[in-house]
Amino acid sequence: MDETKLVDISGICDRFGISSRTLRFYEEEGIIASTREEGSSRRKYSAEQIVRIREVLTLRAIGISVKEIKEYLQGNASLKEIVHLRKAEIIASIESKSREIELLNQALMAMDDGENLFEAADMFETPTKRNKKATGNKAPESKTAQRMEIVRNCAEWIIQDHLEKLYPYFSQQLREYMPESAFQATWRDCITGVGKFQRLGETCPDNESENVVLQKFHFEKVTVLMKFVFHNLIIHGLWTSFVE
Repeated sequence: MDETKLVDISGICDRFGISSRTLRFYEEEGIIASTREEGSSRRKYSAEQIVRIREVLTLRAIGISVKEIKEYLQGNASLKEIVHLRKAEIIASIESKSREIELLNQALMAMDDGENLFEAADMFETPTKRNKKATGNKAPESKTAQRMEIVRNCAEWIIQDHLEKLYPYFSQQLREYMPESAFQATWRDCITGVGKFQRLGETCPDNESENVVLQKFHFEKVTVLMKFVFHNLIIHGLWTSFVE
């Protein structure tokens, strides 16, 4: 492109797939500039200005705000610093949304168990508030211990093929979704080809979810990891996977 040739605003819009309104907005915000030839009100852009437009559009595409772009262009923040900050904001947002999803799941499980959602206030406390209440109060640990005991018993019953003993601990929804015959068939499919059962492995809470307890089953060729999803002391979900 001829470095001295000016490109009309319509040409810029076509090239980058944006509207003239967007260009005018960025110009009003002071992050791009245009050129007007004498006797014409049409915005036109030099090669240098087009490079700036491309930079601004790239930053906007990865979620950098106009305010942050201004900081960068004014030399008040490095590009890497701004990108790191944006990444941290997104991670925080994901963690917040994950917490919201967890609360919604707890609400659904509570209603499945016939609980009054509006009386289950403890369920919706923030982690900070819950931790403060737990100071000197071992109830949360006690519930975790109870869940781990239930899971350990369930694991032994699975190995012993006493599946009927599991079902009093299953929610009504899980019992309907996975009757005993279906559970037995699923488990047998899972352990086909894994070799002889050796021993039960560790039973422990999941670091990523306070409502999940993990149980390992060690077989000759592979270890099966089973996730038990709880609401209070009732199992609402089971997932299996293979681990090394």
